[in-house]
Amino acid sequence: MARTEIVKMDDRGRVLIPIYARDALSIGSDTSLLLLVDQEQKNIVLTPITEKARLATIKIVLPDVPGALARAAQFMAERGVDLIMSESRTLSRGKTAEWNVVADLSQTKSTPKKIAEQIVRKGVATTASARDIKGT
Repeated sequence: MARTEIVKMDDRGRVLIPIYARDALSIGSDTSLLLLVDQEQKNIVLTPITEKARLATIKIVLPDVPGALARAAQFMAERGVDLIMSESRTLSRGKTAEWNVVADLSQTKSTPKKIAEQIVRKGVATTASARDIKGT
């Protein structure tokens, strides 16, 4: 069940995550969190990440036709890519679409660059780029 609460940011930019939320998500002081900032929607999403996660962002441009996104998702699944977050949008109706993915690659030996190259080579995407997400 979801629970909503208003929290405040202090003068150093810190936000306290309430204890019930930390307990519910099994997160502690040393837990890494993926921070997603959506400037258009004006929101922030925090997602707990395990220490063994090998995170990457992958940007895929594909045809804007029925089933194209499903083929791209199937391509990722077959390679053991665990999708953490994704967003898709049409760039040009009936022509091109874009799929932005945050993925955990810890279950695959592929690098982000190789996955981007393979998805284009297999004809699933027209272009693709990828990069590792480094923790701070």
